Amino acid sequence: MASEADSSLLVPSTAQVLIQSRSKQSKSQSTVWDHCRIAHSTKKKENKYCKYCQEDSEDPVYSTANSQNMYMHIKRKHQIDIKLGLSRVQTAALQQLKELYLQAESSGQTSEINTQVFRKQLDQDIINEALVLLIVVRNLPFSAVK
Repeated sequence: MASEADSSLLVPSTAQVLIQSRSKQSKSQSTVWDHCRIAHSTKKKENKYCKYCQEDSEDPVYSTANSQNMYMHIKRKHQIDIKLGLSRVQTAALQQLKELYLQAESSGQTSEINTQVFRKQLDQDIINEALVLLIVVRNLPFSAVK
């Protein structure tokens, strides 16, 4: 019963976030576009242009409408590593999850959620490998590893 109540808290809000985020997407959300300039009058209006490329150089100024392509260009050509933050969708989803957790916490329903998260984070294979290393490589007695 308790696990059904905990899981039902998460389902509607997550779906709601996805529906809202799809309707509000915009091309200018990425932090990559902060490193670009808009097109001059004679160039493609939908593309953004790298502001680090020189117009008077041998290489043409790089332009694209895709933020990932621009990110890779700036990283490879200009050795600038742009730190990509959370998207607006991720930020909204994270905020709603925090609010839902606080609601569950106030009603005393967090123990099942905490257990599920803890189990997801533990990798039994890695734990077993560490135990074997402690016993075999470090020559620790089995009782010390328990």
